[in-house]
Amino acid sequence: MGDLGIQEIRILPMDKKEAFQTEQEVRAFLSHGLAEQDGKYYYRKRGIVLHKGYTLILFQYNNTIVGFGIIQNVVKQKYSEVLNGRTVEYHGYFQFIPESVHNIAQISWKELKEIDKNISAFSQAKQYIDIEHRNQIYGLLFKKQIAYLLS
Repeated sequence: MGDLGIQEIRILPMDKKEAFQTEQEVRAFLSHGLAEQDGKYYYRKRGIVLHKGYTLILFQYNNTIVGFGIIQNVVKQKYSEVLNGRTVEYHGYFQFIPESVHNIAQISWKELKEIDKNISAFSQAKQYIDIEHRNQIYGLLFKKQIAYLLS
């Protein structure tokens, strides 16, 4: 995957309540929805504070990691749209590099815990993975990406 100036690795829980009802919806969003939105992933409440460089994001849905991508910027900008007959307000968006977003075979919490002992059980919290584990994470993502493509 190369380093690409990755400074952080974060876990981003996907919204199960309103935005994504199924894992298939998440996977469709990762495979083409994000690219159709020029890499913009709108968030409702809180964004992510980025430090210098890029952030590798692991997309979490239903207690597993199902994809990854690289954020290059977080933009605080109010935006609203109508979803299912309701107006939804957003506070900004994560700007992903569209080509960096990929679906992968599922990664469990236990698999990540083997790499970074400080990972908590999956929840709606945005967690950090210690950057010193980046090569192990890259290897796991590569393996899971191949497994997904072969399935």
